[in-house]
Formats: sequence, C-alpha cells, structure tokens
Amino acid sequence: MTIPGSNAAIRTFLRGDSTMKLSSVELAWSRLALEGHEASPREIPEASIDSILLMLWQGDSSARGEHASSGGSFVTYSKRPGTMTLYPPGAIPSARTSTTSDLLFCAIDRKFFLTLSEQIKDEGKRQSCGAQRNIASDEPMFHDPSLFQILLLLRDEVRSGGESGQLYAEHLAYALSARLASIASRGVSVVPGESEALSASALRRIIDRMQEDPFTCPDIESLATEAGYSYNRFLRAFRSSTGFSPYQYLLHQRLTCAKKLMRNRSLTLLEIALDCGFASHAHFSRTFQKQYGVSPSRFRSDL
Repeated sequence: MTIPGSNAAIRTFLRGDSTMKLSSVELAWSRLALEGHEASPREIPEASIDSILLMLWQGDSSARGEHASSGGSFVTYSKRPGTMTLYPPGAIPSARTSTTSDLLFCAIDRKFFLTLSEQIKDEGKRQSCGAQRNIASDEPMFHDPSLFQILLLLRDEVRSGGESGQLYAEHLAYALSARLASIASRGVSVVPGESEALSASALRRIIDRMQEDPFTCPDIESLATEAGYSYNRFLRAFRSSTGFSPYQYLLHQRLTCAKKLMRNRSLTLLEIALDCGFASHAHFSRTFQKQYGVSPSRFRSDL
C-alpha cells in the first residue's frame, strides 16, 4: 500500500519500530492524517518532515526522556498525559526516550494549513485569548483544551471506521487547523516564510564553506557570522532553506556520495568512507546503518 504524504511524515518522525494502534489511512482523509502509536524506549536520530505534526501524549503516566537542544546538548523532559508538542516542517532533533510512549499523531497538510493561516491573517489576526498560554518557539510542550477535544473527536471517528463521513472529518480538520493556526501565530513559525530562508547566493556560499574540508564538522558560529545572522536565526534560516540542520545536511551529503560510489566495485568500503569524509570504516558503517537500517555491505550487495 502506498502511504499518503501526511502518514509518511508520521512514520518518518517515529524513526524506529512501534505498535500502531489506529490509523486514518484507510479513510483517505485529504486534509490531515491521524495515527496512534505505542513506542518503546530508544535512541532516536534526527529526521526531517514535510508536514505540520501535532503530537499528543496519551496514557496514564508521564513520559520521560531527553531531547537535543539547539546548542547540541540534551535537555531532560517529562510530559504528562494531555501534553501536546508542535513540530513545524523541517528538522526534528534527536531524542532519547526512557519510558514507553503512548502517542497520538496528527499530521496536517502544509498547503492547506498555509492557506488557512493566510485567511486568519486577513480576518484581523486576533492576538488575545484571555489566560490561554501561547506556544513558544523554545517550549517543546503545551496544553490547549480545544485542540485536545478535537483530537479526541478525530480519534473516535477513526475508531468508528469513519461512520460520520468525509464532511464531518473535513469540518474537524478545519476546526483543528484554525485553532492551531490561531495559537501558533502568536508564538511559533509553523510554516516558514520566505523572509526566514537564506538567499540562493548566501546558501551556496555557506554550502561551499561546509564542503571545503569534508572531514570537519561545520562551525555554526562562523557560518552564521558569514551569513550575517545570529546563531539561532541562522539555524532557522538554514533549516527553512534545506530542511536540515547544518550537521544533518553535511551528513546527508556524505551518505549520498557514499551510495553513488558503492556502484564502483573497484573501491573498498574503507576507501569510500574516507573519500566521503568519514573518519573510519566503523564510523561510516554505524552512520549508514543508523540512517538506512542496513549495513553498507548489505546495501551494496543489493545494488
């Protein structure tokens, strides 16, 4: 079965095995996708998604773990049931979970959300809603009773097999997206705007700098200075332009190079690893296995 784009974003986000408890894929919803998953504790690498992803923590107890911060260190988190996390399109930081996670995912079509956000802006961009907390760009969790109730209605509709029909699901998708757009417009950029991306010339210059020495990880501070940005603004602009963090982009380029060179049977895997900027065969093998789920030698034998 072909997995629709929004459902594929959920699978990309999970980055590992999980037990799927429900899915809207058979209902063929056009605006969003809903899936419930139970995932065991594990190490989770960086990833990149192209949909807007809202995640609800379910279950009876708090979930605990660590997530990577913009500075590269890991920050401990504890999320109570009912807590939500919003992930814009682009890079998703690595994480380490220490408890079993009971998760409900809602992936929203990016174009639909962008159109709806523009409509909300045209209607006046209402900024206040009493004591309701905003979603801050540096706060990985929030609560919102309205979003919570809509998510539960969508979950019930999936469990029923879509008995209320497509029109009901469309209305729920619109209500959820409108509420999320209203909240997010006050605190976090859900759909990156043109002004947040690097110019084509600046991006080319930065990438050239990154590729000058393929064995060295990029110095983000110096790259940001060259682009004329602050550290955090540069990271946002680079991710908006490429869908990756600088390190993730460089790693992606190295692995892409390695996959191409593997077609040349006269080269050993060690030679390929060194040519593509990996410090050793072991480093290359671990990174390749983590990214693609197979060893380099197995991948090469299947070519």
